[in-house]
Amino acid sequence: MSTQTSMEMLQSTIDFIDEIYSLKTLIRYNTTPRLQNESVAEHLSFTSLIVLQLRQHFSFNLEHALLMALTHDIPEIYTSDVPHPIKKSFPALQKALEEVERHAWSNYPEAWMIANLEMEAGKTLESLIVQLADVLSCVQYTAHEMQLGNTYMTPIKQGSESRVIALLEKIKTEYPHAYNNI
Repeated sequence: MSTQTSMEMLQSTIDFIDEIYSLKTLIRYNTTPRLQNESVAEHLSFTSLIVLQLRQHFSFNLEHALLMALTHDIPEIYTSDVPHPIKKSFPALQKALEEVERHAWSNYPEAWMIANLEMEAGKTLESLIVQLADVLSCVQYTAHEMQLGNTYMTPIKQGSESRVIALLEKIKTEYPHAYNNI
């Protein structure tokens, strides 16, 4: 490898590191009163750790699931974290955000975009596992906020718990072979 190629690789990596660092400053649940903030970077980390824990209970392609878990919110570098209720209430905004996200993925390896589209579709075991981990991360955060006395998180936690049950039922129905000693 030439010195020029090494320097280009190094600069590309530095640019990437600078860009993803912004995930540390993007705050989730930004339209709900919070006692402690959670950044998108923290959420990606927790989601990935939850995927690792779920591997203790389910058989699935861990590497593929971790790719989804670690990258699923990368486009928020460009869009910020727009809360689910806002997207649901404003379909035109949701469509515009999806357009920005499609464009944002062009700045990253194609495999990341493909994994993200798979996760959103929820038609593979790995995508359902990551969706489950993503929602469990929401349960984790809202439960912690509620322990601190933040009652604003109650409906978010309840909705997340309902989604956990629905995802577990879907996995049980569509992938019963995936359960390890449960």
